[in-house]
Amino acid sequence: MKTELLARWAGRFRPGSDRALARPSLAALIAVGLLVVFGLQPWESGHVQYDTLGTGMAEERPNQSDFFQFWAVGAATLHETDIYSPAARAALGQGFRAEAASPSASAREKRDASRFPVAQDLGSPLLYSLFGYLQSGDFERDSTVFEAVSLAAFIGALFWLCRRLRYGSALSLLVVAAIVGTSEPLVLDLGWGNLNSIQVAMLVGYLALRWGAVTPRRSIAAGALLGFAILTKPNLALIVPLLVVELLLARRYRDVSLQVAGLAAGALVGVLISAVRFGSIEPWFGWIDALRTLAPNYIWRENSVPANILSLTGSGGSGAAALLSVIIMGSLSVLAAIVLVLADRGLTRRLGDGDRHTGTRTEEDRWRREVLVMGIAVAITLVGAPFAWNHYFLLAAPLLVYLLRPTQAGDVLGGPIGGRQIAAIAAFVFFSAEPAKIVSAPADTVPYFVCLVIGTVILLAAALWELGRVAQPTACSATPGIHGA
Repeated sequence: MKTELLARWAGRFRPGSDRALARPSLAALIAVGLLVVFGLQPWESGHVQYDTLGTGMAEERPNQSDFFQFWAVGAATLHETDIYSPAARAALGQGFRAEAASPSASAREKRDASRFPVAQDLGSPLLYSLFGYLQSGDFERDSTVFEAVSLAAFIGALFWLCRRLRYGSALSLLVVAAIVGTSEPLVLDLGWGNLNSIQVAMLVGYLALRWGAVTPRRSIAAGALLGFAILTKPNLALIVPLLVVELLLARRYRDVSLQVAGLAAGALVGVLISAVRFGSIEPWFGWIDALRTLAPNYIWRENSVPANILSLTGSGGSGAAALLSVIIMGSLSVLAAIVLVLADRGLTRRLGDGDRHTGTRTEEDRWRREVLVMGIAVAITLVGAPFAWNHYFLLAAPLLVYLLRPTQAGDVLGGPIGGRQIAAIAAFVFFSAEPAKIVSAPADTVPYFVCLVIGTVILLAAALWELGRVAQPTACSATPGIHGA
């Protein structure tokens, strides 16, 4: 009897099982309960006095500090053509304090305004324009709505991705609950009020448009969404060249041209939205200049692999760190491109040139390769960027879900049984930052960053290994996509 019950329970989590979609199962209900309970931790990070660095030091900084700047600068963008010059940033800081002095200002507004005598506004004009358009003027209300939307978008995106990767519905909920309940980057993202949860949802939105048969409209829409996302926050830009390499190797020339056209259209829409808000496109030139002059001031050991490497050698300086960043990201991108080319040649030898490029593999196989390439591009950015705050590492969540997926018969990109899952579980542990909490002093923030970097490097190595493997195509017939001759 016990064996039968255990077998029934395991069946609820069987990869690809749709039983939990047909009717609520005990496993699914438990998984939903765990998701709700685990979701309380990151949710509370935006509503209580928050230790932003995970050091256990109470009252270190007020919560939602990033959101406050997005919100406050966004309110000041209406017909303001200069928000990036030193004088403009000082004026914005004065405006923060004046607004916080009003009787209607909340305690959090007052705390954050006092922290920014000069605005630290390095976000894009599109980012501030969106916050200007969407806010109600009530900081507490807007902050709560933003945090709820961010958490819901992150959970929904990961659940959708799990289901497309053939997790069972209950197992999908459990995996999402585990990530939500343990992810240090998620707690930090919601605590700071940053945009990384929304960025994960945008990436998965792009993948949703790439799922199934590829049509011209979906290609243009996917490119437009990616272009808009990159213009909102440009730390996703490396995705574009690696995806282009993958599509060109697959000889999907029309597909890539449509996506590039969509990318340009999405970027143009973003510029127009900000131009209407500001009344000019001048802020874009100011932003580019601010990135050049101000960004080096944010390269620290606490948020930069290049800075940590230079500190070990006794050399330093933001210029040297930026140069080393270019070398690291360039080298890893070239390595990824080489792996892509070698994998393409291996697949061509296995299938023959005609079958490789006319769709003998299923559209799902094509889609999975794109998920993998996107995850690799994100991991390279996190490891090599001049600076990557701890909450940026939330962007690695889709790659974690991909590598953790259940192994099934006919799984085209599956590695050795258990190999990639073991790598994903190891990365999962590092993303919880528990190793850093065990070995470091409470005030030492560098180990937290290093812990997240180690988790990302594990994912990157496992993803490159899997990308280089050439497995047999599935027995399913292919769905025709967009191909160019």
